[in-house]
Amino acid sequence: MFARDTDGKLIKLDDRRLDPFWAKCGELELPILLHVADPKEYWYPLTFNSFHYGLRSEKDQHDKNPKMPSWEELIRQRDAVLKKHPKTIIIGAHMGSMTFELQKLAETLDRYPNFHIDTSARLRILGRLNPKAVRDFFVTYQDRILFGTDSSVLSGVREGDADGIKKWQDRTARFYSRHLEYFETDHINLMEPYGYAKDWLRLAGAKLPPDVLEKFYHGNAERLIPALRPKPAERKPASP
Repeated sequence: MFARDTDGKLIKLDDRRLDPFWAKCGELELPILLHVADPKEYWYPLTFNSFHYGLRSEKDQHDKNPKMPSWEELIRQRDAVLKKHPKTIIIGAHMGSMTFELQKLAETLDRYPNFHIDTSARLRILGRLNPKAVRDFFVTYQDRILFGTDSSVLSGVREGDADGIKKWQDRTARFYSRHLEYFETDHINLMEPYGYAKDWLRLAGAKLPPDVLEKFYHGNAERLIPALRPKPAERKPASP
């Protein structure tokens, strides 16, 4: 979206100059957390039907930037990398920037076994969808979805600042509790974890099955990320 080469040209994700990088990550079994694009709605004029109506100013919309590649082009570039480097694990941040396009996201996951996604900072959109549809999506792709937050809410505390630490603890507990209540219950009228559009936005919980939650919260990350894989238990010496 922004990075340019020495000639001032935007660097495309599928630029052949990046091929050695993608290939080496695959060789080393290092998964890549990749943020490509933003919600598709950011590329289209805000209308009365826009979910982000009143939440984003017109000047912040990508369609106002003539130098910005289209959403479709950015997704095409990502898919080209997925196809060209099938041994490289890529985790698409923010639901792969396709929360508004869950059916297309499902088709992408079907097409590219090396593609995974995380849920960071997209509950504001996900929680507005039919809870059963969200639940069925997570069950179908339970081996491909990781928990994520993308949070600056958890930063900004200084050692020794007792009052700041207490506020941070309260903020952290509230932030994670809202995530857990969305994923683990079928409660309605839930607050979006960041307090996004808190004057009106409410979510309906997805209530994922326990075995899906197990993979979602930690199992998939432990399987995909080498540093998180459980170490084999040390062998105990044989009894005399």
